[in-house]
Amino acid sequence: MPSRRSSLLPTLLATFALTTISPLCAQDEEPLAVPEGDQVLASEPTTVPELFEGALLTVKLARPELAKIYLGRILQLNPDNSQLLALRDNNGMSALLSLARLDQVNPEASELLSRVTEAAKTQVGNPEYANDLIKLLSGSARERDEATTQLQLLGPYAVAPILRAVVSNPENRDLFTLTLARLGQPAIDPLVGALQSPIDEVKTTAAQVLGAIGGEDEVIWLLEPAFSPNSPPGTQEVARKAIARIRYQDPAKTTRVTGYGAAEKLQKTSLDYLANQFDWPAKYEDMNEIPVWSWSDTEQTVVENVTSRRNAGTYFAERLARDSAELAPSSNESAELILAAMMVRDIEEAGWDQPIPTGPGTAHDLAVEAGPEFCSQILKLSLDNHIVGSALSSAHALGLNGSRNQLRGRTAPPIVDALSSAHPRVQLAAAITILQWDPKLSFRGSSRIVPILGRAIQSDDRPQSVVIDPNGQRGTSTAALFQELGYRGSVAETGQEGFRIAAERGDVEIGILHPNTIRWGLTQTLTNLRTDSRTRDLPLVVFGPRSIRSRFDLLQDQFENVVYIDEGTSPIEINKALQPVLAQISPPPLTSAQRSQQIREASFWLRQIATTRLSEIFDLAPIEEEIRLATTNSASADNAVVALGGIGLPSAQLHLFEIMESPNMDMKLRQQAGFQLAFHIQRFGNLLKPEILRRLQAMSGSTNDKDLETAIASVLGSLHPDEQRSRKLIFSTPSSMEPVTAPTKL
Repeated sequence: MPSRRSSLLPTLLATFALTTISPLCAQDEEPLAVPEGDQVLASEPTTVPELFEGALLTVKLARPELAKIYLGRILQLNPDNSQLLALRDNNGMSALLSLARLDQVNPEASELLSRVTEAAKTQVGNPEYANDLIKLLSGSARERDEATTQLQLLGPYAVAPILRAVVSNPENRDLFTLTLARLGQPAIDPLVGALQSPIDEVKTTAAQVLGAIGGEDEVIWLLEPAFSPNSPPGTQEVARKAIARIRYQDPAKTTRVTGYGAAEKLQKTSLDYLANQFDWPAKYEDMNEIPVWSWSDTEQTVVENVTSRRNAGTYFAERLARDSAELAPSSNESAELILAAMMVRDIEEAGWDQPIPTGPGTAHDLAVEAGPEFCSQILKLSLDNHIVGSALSSAHALGLNGSRNQLRGRTAPPIVDALSSAHPRVQLAAAITILQWDPKLSFRGSSRIVPILGRAIQSDDRPQSVVIDPNGQRGTSTAALFQELGYRGSVAETGQEGFRIAAERGDVEIGILHPNTIRWGLTQTLTNLRTDSRTRDLPLVVFGPRSIRSRFDLLQDQFENVVYIDEGTSPIEINKALQPVLAQISPPPLTSAQRSQQIREASFWLRQIATTRLSEIFDLAPIEEEIRLATTNSASADNAVVALGGIGLPSAQLHLFEIMESPNMDMKLRQQAGFQLAFHIQRFGNLLKPEILRRLQAMSGSTNDKDLETAIASVLGSLHPDEQRSRKLIFSTPSSMEPVTAPTKL
């Protein structure tokens, strides 16, 4: 019987014409049609098979614009899975792939390929289809070849049903092993997942096949089955043969395969994953999310999980750390890596916009129970490798199981080192933990705590940017442009000034530099921003003319999280260009609610320092200006006023008076400032200048608020007026005209 393709050949016309092709229409629009006079077929195809063969033929005839229309019409018909799989079976995946590689017929060809691939995934998940393929593997040579070909087309999705067959039909394990090996490279990732299986037959099969089709990258996953004392002897032998085959091309050379250093190698690779330092294979280069295969006890086979590289890295880190624990059960390093990975996983799962997960079953509570020494080691590991999630969680746990005794010693403990972390969240968490310990004596690093609190109370509900541009007018325009993306802008005319703003503020989350940055130059400014722990991970944009973009390509290779964006680009395009950089930043920027909470926490502890013996250790004077500014923020004003009362300087008394005097401030805050001023004078003496005292006297009796008048009176009383003035004040009050009439008691 002649094929459908051959039956269409006689329909080709001899003449061809070029014309403008209409764009792909939506499914609810009129069907796409070849313009009149431009047809190359005697009759236009209408069904899905006819349209696909028409597309193949018109591509061969150098008319890709017509093929694009035919593919678009297929998509409009919205074929079901059976029709899509029929296309694949009748024409082969190679035909679909060849079309997808042609720019002239895209995006339609790529969309059709994507739909066919999804249909294949659905098909392989159908137990009946999978079982039919498995049965064919035990049939004739022709049936076996056909089944193997179909499985190869399914790629990694063929592994799961074959592994099920390994369990249900162990007598045919050799056949299934051979079939898995014939799948080639696409089978590697699912087979790595299969090494987690508690079923010896599955684990052994996966190890054997990986030895045949894997490379050095897969050896790391074979170490646990090869050398764990809990691994059955048969599995150990197969895994060691697999390693020998990969490394020495000879499975018999197992004597050269030893477990020496295997636990340490597993730990190092685990840390690379966890610290986001793992060099992912090139096949994932253009993928925002990658497939991760894991064993499912429910499905009794491997399942695919598509996730971000960061989450994939966390998962692999924990898995390898547990593998290392199998080889070295007395290793603290393995336990620390496992718990650190669990901490990161908990935070990623809950979301960075949520509090650290606590409670039974969480990594945080497990760390609290494990004790302060363990938490300190995890914190050190996290700081050394810039793992923010586990640094936050372990610092928080130390606030519950640690004590001031950990601040003693010749070397700074990890909690003090955390005060210099590159991440403001970690700095603040460490500062709060130390303050919760209520230290009685000064300690090495204690001077860092107050500046951290000062930076934290400067935040508002929107992230800040700093624009570094020697041209102030241009810098202001750039700041306004980025403000449309949600960043409040500060403008600095030199690299030094911009660096200072970025380093000292607690809410700067992006830096924008003009190529002509001066004092320091651009490269020096970038270097200093990347060297200082406070700005090391700050996303940076070099914002300059398109004509000089190529001169700065090396900067993007030299410095992490730096992108060049052309001037004149719209906010939408800027945001698009920023996304690859921002996506690499973890944790993401604080939400508005988190900023408010941070301000409340920082201002609370500033109040505690001002009103307790902590003031003997922590001097608030260096951040007086930050505290004064915090009095204008409703989230921190009350605590900031009290904190001002703990600074024994004339300027602090003046700030309190100005708040009390200002008609624009909240009345309750004015009252509080008055009482704090009275307390400040009692504690540090009168530091107000004579003209301020005269204004204070003039306020008395002029505010029309009884509580504020009481506060003013407390200030005047704290000044210890002489007896003559006090007598004059008392004598000047009006006389009582009548007695109080008391109610009659029955």
